[in-house]
Amino acid sequence: MTRIGFIIFAGNKMYHKIVENYEDFKLLNSTWRDFVNTSKQKVFQNFDIYDCLLTAFNDKKRFNIILIYDEGRIVSILPLAKNKFSLRYSFMDRDLLDYQDVLFHRRINASKKQEVVVYIVKEMCMKGNMKLRLNGISEDSELFQILAKLKDDIDLNSAITLVDLDVCPYIKMDTNWDDYWQTVSKKVRKDTERQYRNHFENKVKIEDIPKEDIAKCVDDMFEMKRKYPPPQGLSGLMSDNRYREYLKNYALKRTDLVDFKRLVCEGEIVAYVYSFEDDSVYYYLIPANVKKEKVSLGRIALTEIMKMMFNYKKQVFDFMRGDEEYKFHFTKLTIKVFDIYVGKIGKVESFCEKIRKKLFLLWIKNFEKKYVETFVNDRRTI
Repeated sequence: MTRIGFIIFAGNKMYHKIVENYEDFKLLNSTWRDFVNTSKQKVFQNFDIYDCLLTAFNDKKRFNIILIYDEGRIVSILPLAKNKFSLRYSFMDRDLLDYQDVLFHRRINASKKQEVVVYIVKEMCMKGNMKLRLNGISEDSELFQILAKLKDDIDLNSAITLVDLDVCPYIKMDTNWDDYWQTVSKKVRKDTERQYRNHFENKVKIEDIPKEDIAKCVDDMFEMKRKYPPPQGLSGLMSDNRYREYLKNYALKRTDLVDFKRLVCEGEIVAYVYSFEDDSVYYYLIPANVKKEKVSLGRIALTEIMKMMFNYKKQVFDFMRGDEEYKFHFTKLTIKVFDIYVGKIGKVESFCEKIRKKLFLLWIKNFEKKYVETFVNDRRTI
């Protein structure tokens, strides 16, 4: 069943409805598609990506979509889930989607968007005692900019907490490849050119993966990542079969938004690159790490893909969240990503959040130790 709460706000009927079951979520398909109006929303907040996530992670019970109505029509969608470790509603786990956001209907103006956010803060959270953790919000999103302004409101300040989470390095592609390449350090250019000379004699090439090969190649990519992990170790998601199914299903469903390529050397597939894209932005999601320890080929794959995106007239090459060193070989530009808490953070919740983070980090450390030991033992038996 769905729950509906009606609240009068600013002389107009503004109220919200919480969709708590998967069947009602599926009915939102056409409505949702009419909302998506920015690059990040088109790629990360479209209906299909949530459908694939819910199906792969079997997380339908915790999913709670909040629909905000104004004068009887939906003006905003909050794709949230009930957090297992606290009383807060939050977006999908922060590692699943690098960018998350509240969706505003594309036909409402800036003033109405601010009314919606004030309604969320004041009526839903301060008066209704709902607690939200809006995780993965980039500083260029309309939601962040509105909430940052509301922080100056003495009546709303205590209900909003902005937490600096991470950075996303990016390249602004407002020139041609040759001019951009001259802005990269001389050392990086020389190293890359040397790697080209060493490996292009071996007929290295990048190929698009046809739709009929996507399922098989996603499986192969995960096995390759496990067998030949990057120097910093394998992330938890890359060892999770549910994440594999999500990427596979999304690539099959949205070939227009997923760019999946393979790097072939001497006739053998040595790496895959799985990314998102739309007309203007290329999101470099899962970078190449190459088997047989041909690590330098990963640099060639990245460089070739960047060249392609310049030729395709993309506006931005987004390296996604994380401050890995290799990203800063190619750019100094970054955008910040925040966790935003709406609703006062109590002492108990603050303490639980700290414990939860410590336990999560301990789990990651133990997992990586166990994985490395297993990998080393496997290598010894070869």
